[in-house]
Amino acid sequence: MTAAFTLAAIIMTAVSIQLISLLQAQGVGLTAAIGIAALIGPAQVGARLLDGFFGKELHPIWPTIASAVLVAIGLAFVLASPLLATIGILVYGTGSGMRAIVRGTLPMALFDKDIYPVVIGKIARPALMAQAITPLVGGWIQGRWGAGFTLEVLFLLAVINVVLVIVLFYKARAVFA
Repeated sequence: MTAAFTLAAIIMTAVSIQLISLLQAQGVGLTAAIGIAALIGPAQVGARLLDGFFGKELHPIWPTIASAVLVAIGLAFVLASPLLATIGILVYGTGSGMRAIVRGTLPMALFDKDIYPVVIGKIARPALMAQAITPLVGGWIQGRWGAGFTLEVLFLLAVINVVLVIVLFYKARAVFA
């Protein structure tokens, strides 16, 4: 879980900082890139509203899986074509919004409430450290190999994150089966 949450934090941080240049590298003009990037917030809020309506019925592993998959699909759309960038960012933003919820609800569902504060602290530390270094590493990657390559790396990390979440699902399924 810690690895998946840390990887997600890296992806979210890099996208937040580099999205405009990533979109431009895919052939989206500056004005359009700014407009598309502005859709992340509403998509995140939409995800939280959906969770408010349907989330109470589901074990948090399901929104965790959905979050990882949506982030990967969203980045794949952005990578595939500038014509799909808007849809990609809406899908990505929905996954990002879900992640904001599950990083608190999944540990609560998998661990006893008495140790939850310790567990959440242990999970948060690597993610916060990764968020701190991501702008430097992301900037270095983009400066060295370009924004297109940076987007490819982020997509690869998103796919790895999907795999990590699926592994988590199989390891923890006794808790929610």
